[in-house]
Amino acid sequence: MSSRAPRKDRPNANEFASRIRQVRLQRVLAQSDVARAVGVTETQYGRYERGQSDPTADVLKRIAEALGTSTDYLLQGGEVQPRVDSSFADSSFRQAFQEAEKLPEEDRVVILKLLDAFLCKRRIHEMTRG
Repeated sequence: MSSRAPRKDRPNANEFASRIRQVRLQRVLAQSDVARAVGVTETQYGRYERGQSDPTADVLKRIAEALGTSTDYLLQGGEVQPRVDSSFADSSFRQAFQEAEKLPEEDRVVILKLLDAFLCKRRIHEMTRG
């Protein structure tokens, strides 16, 4: 079984493919998890990650939702700034985030990745249930 190279007439295809793979791995998700949440086969999703196929606008939106990111980021890149609402209803969350802000950068990155992975898996679970 041979693998097709990304098409030359789509210069941003490799960047898009690289971004969706990178985000998926950061979220500690398998291709099958994302494919199921998006409603495509694992084979088709793999084509998106290899730059061999472009998703439709609707599928692109569902990929972004499943990965917990924006279509703008997937298509164009750039910085994704995590936003934290300071008006937590549960004061223990607010206190935990205030303490976490005082930690070294490398520790904050680990905390954000763990939280992000948990929330992304939860979204995928909810998307596949209903």
